[in-house]
Amino acid sequence: MSLNEMTSDKQYRQWLIDIKQRIRNAQIKAAVAVNSALVEFYWSLGEDIARKQEQAAWGSGFLQQLSKDLMAEFPEMKGLSKRNLEYMRNLYLFYCKGDIIVKQLASQLDCPDCKRNQTAIESGSQGAGAIRKQYEGKGI
Repeated sequence: MSLNEMTSDKQYRQWLIDIKQRIRNAQIKAAVAVNSALVEFYWSLGEDIARKQEQAAWGSGFLQQLSKDLMAEFPEMKGLSKRNLEYMRNLYLFYCKGDIIVKQLASQLDCPDCKRNQTAIESGSQGAGAIRKQYEGKGI
C-alpha cells in the first residue's frame, strides 16, 4: 500500500482520529494534574505565610521580599507577585476558619474564582457560606 493509499484508507483515518483524541485527553489530564498540584502548593504556601507572619518578626516588607526572591529564582513562573502571595495567605486563612477545613474545596477553585471570591470576602459582600454554595453540586 502506498503512502497516498494509506492516508485515504478509512481504517487508517479512523485510527488517526482516535489517536488524536487520546492525545488531547492525555493533555487535558496532564493540565488538570498540574493545576491541582499548583493549587495544593498555593494552599500550603498560604499556610506557611500565615504561620510565619504570626510567629516571626520580619516586618511589613516580608511578602514583598519573598515575592522578589521567588521571582528571581523562578523567572518563568507566574503567580509569585506580592499580591498573589497575599491571595494565597488569605485563601488559606478564609477556608481554614471554623470547625471545618475545606482544603478540598480550595483545591477545586480555579484562579479567577479564587481572586473574585477573595475580593468578595475582603469587601464583606460575600461570606463563606455563600461562596461554598457556589460549588455545591459540582462534585467538590
